[in-house]
Amino acid sequence: GYHHAAVAALEGALACRPDVAVVHYNLSIARERQGDFQGALDSARKAVRVGPSNADAWGHLGRLEQKAGRYDEADRCFCMALKVDRRFSKARYDLALLRLTEKRYGEAVTGLETLVSNGASDARIHVALALAHMGLGNAVRAEAECRIALSLDPMHLDAHNTHGLALRHLGRREEAVSAYKRAIALAPTDFTAHNNIGICYAD
Repeated sequence: GYHHAAVAALEGALACRPDVAVVHYNLSIARERQGDFQGALDSARKAVRVGPSNADAWGHLGRLEQKAGRYDEADRCFCMALKVDRRFSKARYDLALLRLTEKRYGEAVTGLETLVSNGASDARIHVALALAHMGLGNAVRAEAECRIALSLDPMHLDAHNTHGLALRHLGRREEAVSAYKRAIALAPTDFTAHNNIGICYAD
């Protein structure tokens, strides 16, 4: 297929010029799409070793390290991407999500709010902020972030489910059920929404 052809061509380019970082980066992407995760990881590591000023390569390596479960290394890579380019919003978002996964909720909020203050307008950022605020025990802020997310994208499934979670924690059961029903209207087989409606009625 095309991915095999891309890998072969990029490997040929590197046989001629092994010192071109962007080719290692592109080879990593091609290998990942081909299904060769270890090869993608090896190429990404070579990309940042050859070209340490490539913010995209650092961000890409961070995502691969996170997939591999090496969270400390992923954190370092995202931070390196931001050291190279402080305005690299993708790396800042990925770092915030990593810290959310690690339950470092305060740091996640700081990173996500920086994105918003820099002008980012994306429902996913506000859903992540809602989840971080839920982790901090602040359902009021979480509910407000969900409303912002839904104003940006009324079809965002996770925003409806997270809104339901925040509303349930605020004791607003019927509104929570309505939020989950809106999620089901978007995705009739969504397990989370069906399960959480059951939890609402069981409370």
